[in-house]
Amino acid sequence: MKERIREIRDIVESVHERGRFKNPPFDFAIYKNLYPKHVIFHTDEFPENADGSFRVRNGFPTLIYRRSLSDEERRFRLAHVAGHALIHKRGKFYCSDRPNTATYPPKGEEINKEEEADLFAIELLMPFDMIADELTEHIHGAKEPEDIVEQVAKKFGVPLDLAELRLSEFKIAE
Repeated sequence: MKERIREIRDIVESVHERGRFKNPPFDFAIYKNLYPKHVIFHTDEFPENADGSFRVRNGFPTLIYRRSLSDEERRFRLAHVAGHALIHKRGKFYCSDRPNTATYPPKGEEINKEEEADLFAIELLMPFDMIADELTEHIHGAKEPEDIVEQVAKKFGVPLDLAELRLSEFKIAE
């Protein structure tokens, strides 16, 4: 499993490097410039408990997210379906409305495709080095872990639960 996590992180690093991503929040215009054949659109016609999907339609990777999501949820969902597009490339995925992993990075013997897409999304939106820099340079003054979670969520444009999940790797929020 460690090799698979490394492969996914390498894909994300490539996106960051090629897109010259330097400051949060991640701008999806970077993704569109790197992958111009990927079609991205929104709708509210999803099965219950789904907020996004990925499939290849007419030869084009198609990323779809629920229109009614908050900005933060939309960013996570779009990053998640982009993970399916870049990691899995084929197939049809309906993505749930919450992260699929309870720990970060995922633990256990194997990592499933939804956890892989979550890993991709978390790494894309909140790179380890940027989070570490944020913690040491700007957030050191926060007195409670909840303050840190809120500040990271706001700066990186992600839902609070996703920021908390990412920060759990740093033993800040658990």
